[in-house]
Amino acid sequence: MVHRRLVWLIVTWLAGLGGATGASLYSTSFSNPPFDPAVGYWAGVDGWLATDPSNGSAAVAPGGGAVYLGSVAPAGSVSSVGRPFNLDPAGLNVPIVKIRTRIAIYDSSNGRYDGFGFAIYNRAGEELCAFLVDNSDYHVYFDFGAGAEMLAGRFFNAQYFEVSLTLNFATSRASLTIYDTGGGEHPVFENRAFNVAGRASNFGEFDYLWLLNGTGTAGNNAMLIDSLSVDAEANPVLTLAHGRTQRTRRDNFILRGGQDAADAVQIEWRSKDQRRWKKVNGASTAWKIRLKHLNQGRNVVQLRMLDVIGRTIDQTKVTVLRR
Repeated sequence: MVHRRLVWLIVTWLAGLGGATGASLYSTSFSNPPFDPAVGYWAGVDGWLATDPSNGSAAVAPGGGAVYLGSVAPAGSVSSVGRPFNLDPAGLNVPIVKIRTRIAIYDSSNGRYDGFGFAIYNRAGEELCAFLVDNSDYHVYFDFGAGAEMLAGRFFNAQYFEVSLTLNFATSRASLTIYDTGGGEHPVFENRAFNVAGRASNFGEFDYLWLLNGTGTAGNNAMLIDSLSVDAEANPVLTLAHGRTQRTRRDNFILRGGQDAADAVQIEWRSKDQRRWKKVNGASTAWKIRLKHLNQGRNVVQLRMLDVIGRTIDQTKVTVLRR
């Protein structure tokens, strides 16, 4: 009942945002309170659920400030600790969900090495995508919804690295960046299709995973986690350098605007005399339109912004007044 109440509060909060750009769905540094090393177990704290809630495989780190998954053999071949969200981000007009977490893998001393990571599930419990690391060979993988794909680069044991995953639940596109222990940024992929199996695209649950590599004894390796943030954002909106009414004395006028580099959008425009939309050349972070031979008085220019699958996500009109 506690978890259902938590989900209801999140949904109510988002529904009341109206025109806001987004909200923090969850953020933690796994510190005490509420993650108390004296209590030990991670499950049942702050909305988290575990498949092995009390055998020691999912616990608060002895020194506090982090939790771990691993070390003590789980009951089955997969052990997980998850937190339900039960949201429809696209339906709530906050389709962009950004997940950031900092993890470190600690090696085995018993000669067996397992996989760790996290996964996103829809409300039916179906996996939409997953980030995975293999402690047997230090490779990094991403499952886009139809099997894991090995990515470039490897990780190192006993070193924290941060994973930043952006999911757009309206377009089913994902972007992934990894930050190393020194804060160096390593973009891995941008706007790749996830949920390629075509399952219901909503945000049911986020789970940390421990995957045993074999059917024998588990490794006593572990994944240490010291932070997690989950944010939901609205689609980007058109920005204009000088507002929606602009003045000029020239026949050759440049209309300027810009977006965030991570928006991955396309800008198009047309005047009232044009029947077809024209694509704006250049980067979305600093787009410009050169308007020629303006009429005296009011000149209306229509603008629209498209996402990566060609849907219109914002549109506006700009009036250019030529003296």
